[in-house]
Amino acid sequence: MLTAIFLEATCLGIMLFGIGRVSERTPTIATLLVAGGTTLSAFWIPVRNFWMQAPAGHELRDGVVHAVDWAAIVFNPSMPYRVTHVLLGATWLLVKGEGDLQRRAIDWAQRALWLTAAGIGAVSIVTPLVSRRIFDKWFALPEFVLLLPVPVATLTLLWVIVRSLQGLPVRLAQGNEYGVRVPFGCAIVLYSVFAHRIFGAKARALDYG
Repeated sequence: MLTAIFLEATCLGIMLFGIGRVSERTPTIATLLVAGGTTLSAFWIPVRNFWMQAPAGHELRDGVVHAVDWAAIVFNPSMPYRVTHVLLGATWLLVKGEGDLQRRAIDWAQRALWLTAAGIGAVSIVTPLVSRRIFDKWFALPEFVLLLPVPVATLTLLWVIVRSLQGLPVRLAQGNEYGVRVPFGCAIVLYSVFAHRIFGAKARALDYG
């Protein structure tokens, strides 16, 4: 982890301050390395966090954890909800960025939003179909009623973000930043409340219950 952070920081320094001081190809190579490194980090860091919150695909041997199913480790039940940290980052750029960066952040946020929604939908549909135990836990009473506010609130937050992002390009072109903080605020709620507290606890209950 530290190696990746320092490597990206070094290459970022070359990107920002190396022009005119190093060869013409070096900033381009540094840019590609930063893009590739941050993309890998954006995937594997959350995967590590997903697994720590809802361990899956492993077994204990003499008190030591060993991976036995990497697919289960990477795509565990809590992954779609925590992938929202990508959406969180894009909407944060909407608030802090300006000009072309802000316009690009809208596109990034829209892509991350659909990825998040697709992941949530896929896991929510497939998981109870492949596991009778999980089906019983999700759809038995009174658990079904108690958990119903979670998908309802999640869909509402996703809808609010969609509508807000659709109107932002026109408003920003007019110099109007009204509503620019709405996607970020919704993403915070979606990520921190539903991902960490509600679904994280539910995923652990499914794994160990």
